[in-house]
Amino acid sequence: MDDDKKILYLVRHAQGHHNVGYAGTVKELRERNVHGGVDLVVVSPMTRTLQTAAGVFGGGERKPGEELPPLMADGVGACPGAAVSSVGCPPFIALELCREHTSVYPCDKRSSISRCKQQFPAVDFSQIMDEEDSLWSPTLPESKASLDARRRALLQWLAARKEKKIAVVSHSFFLSRLVGAQDGDGEPKLECRKRSSFSNTELRTVVLHYKH
Repeated sequence: MDDDKKILYLVRHAQGHHNVGYAGTVKELRERNVHGGVDLVVVSPMTRTLQTAAGVFGGGERKPGEELPPLMADGVGACPGAAVSSVGCPPFIALELCREHTSVYPCDKRSSISRCKQQFPAVDFSQIMDEEDSLWSPTLPESKASLDARRRALLQWLAARKEKKIAVVSHSFFLSRLVGAQDGDGEPKLECRKRSSFSNTELRTVVLHYKH
């Protein structure tokens, strides 16, 4: 089998309602024009990551009369803003594999898929089978084994995609584990210059090596 590679743009979401700079940090990241060459956006199905993905890789504020559904509806989330256009954007796919390590706290519980579809109409949620959140428990945090299984499954999923430049919008702990862990021979591997924790709305470009 031959070696092949993809370019991944790893983005940590903007902070939640406690961060008054939410809109500004997303705007700064968007102005770096990272969205121009992306073939696919993969995003955790949490509201904070969906908002960030729409703000960074979306088509900007939706204009009156647009026929395509918006990436994000008007007034969504703890930091509500204008609807975001899907015009000229790459496909967006929501994926449970890139969710944060799940704690027992309610902030780590995702909304129902029906609600997600209402709030983010142009995002593809077909990869998520459960209407309600089956990963979250109010008494039992996710094990490290489960987290690592998701991490490895995500790399396999990305390697199997046809797209060559993929953005992954996720969470601090998950992304840090993604770039910091080392797997055995034959597994997809990330080539990273930096393996430390991700800061607010930080973007890192890494290379995914895999066999095909």
